[in-house]
Amino acid sequence: MWGLIARRRSQCADEGREVAKKCSFFIGDEMENNNNQPERKAKQDEESLYNPALTEEKEPNENKTDLEEEPVQSERRGSFTEAVSNFLRPPKDGQKKPPAAERKMSRKHSMLLRLEEFEDYKKHLKNDIGDLNDTIELLKNKIIELEEQLLQADDDMEVMKEEKTLVEDELEKARVQKEIIECQKTDLVEQMKDMQKDIKDLEEKCAMLQQRNMDLLAQINRTDEVSEDTRKNIEDVQIKLSKVTIENTDLCTRMEVLASEKEMLSEENQALKDDLAAMETDLTQIKLERKTKEEQYSSQDVFIKELLQYKERCEKAEQDNLVYQQQVRALAERNLRLEQELADSKNSNVNSSQSLSTTCCSQNLRQQTLNRLSEDIDQDFA
Repeated sequence: MWGLIARRRSQCADEGREVAKKCSFFIGDEMENNNNQPERKAKQDEESLYNPALTEEKEPNENKTDLEEEPVQSERRGSFTEAVSNFLRPPKDGQKKPPAAERKMSRKHSMLLRLEEFEDYKKHLKNDIGDLNDTIELLKNKIIELEEQLLQADDDMEVMKEEKTLVEDELEKARVQKEIIECQKTDLVEQMKDMQKDIKDLEEKCAMLQQRNMDLLAQINRTDEVSEDTRKNIEDVQIKLSKVTIENTDLCTRMEVLASEKEMLSEENQALKDDLAAMETDLTQIKLERKTKEEQYSSQDVFIKELLQYKERCEKAEQDNLVYQQQVRALAERNLRLEQELADSKNSNVNSSQSLSTTCCSQNLRQQTLNRLSEDIDQDFA
């Protein structure tokens, strides 16, 4: 739209310039013709004065019309230099100067011709001035039209400026919306990429879940088999528990017997300890007697015999002491064995109870795993 308005303005300006050039060219030509007309007439007069041949040729052509005289005038038009040269040229031998009456007549005739030409020129000039006035009026009308077109173009320019501002505002809004849309597009592209990645991950997860379902089904079958085995094991454990309870009752009775035997052994140990203490007192008394007797019978043979007897008695007492110590050791070993048997029986009872608890816990865990597997399978199928 702006380009069309600019082109229209340039066309109007070019048309105005062309019209002004034409007017100036036409008016300039007319002014030059008007300015050059007296000079041409003066030249013709001079030529007629100084060239009698021209006057002689002119006299027979007085009765010719204006249309027939125009070529004669064109022939008479010579350059100013030729007229001056003819005027300054000396007359030839035998050539006579024209008389004064003839010169007057020729001048009068030339003046009449010039007046006729001047009237024709005036007519043509009036016609040209009328044409110029018409062209000027047309130009004025055209200038008015061009001014109206310029005003209309200015109004259109203002409207176009307003529209341009509106369009620029809309363009700014469109640019902002474009930037927002591009940002949203980038976000959507990133979201699409994330969605594709999520879809791939979900496909992988689905494949993994399917594989897991297959594994779980196999595991369920295995757990079914294991559950049957565990049932059998539970039955065996229950049988073992019954046996263990019976053994526990037997062990309790045996422990009571062993406790009674232990009490008896402790009493025997106490008695042996008392005997050992008595024997130790006897040994101390014997040693004292020996010392006294050695002091008394140091020089006698009786003392030797008594010493020998005393030695034998000491050896017997030592042997009895060794036997007694062996008996004490045997009793202590027996007591330790009984205590170990009691501890083993207690440990066996504890182990049996622990095994029962572990079997029960394992059974509960297997039941829980089976429940979880069934729930996972239901969720996967859902």
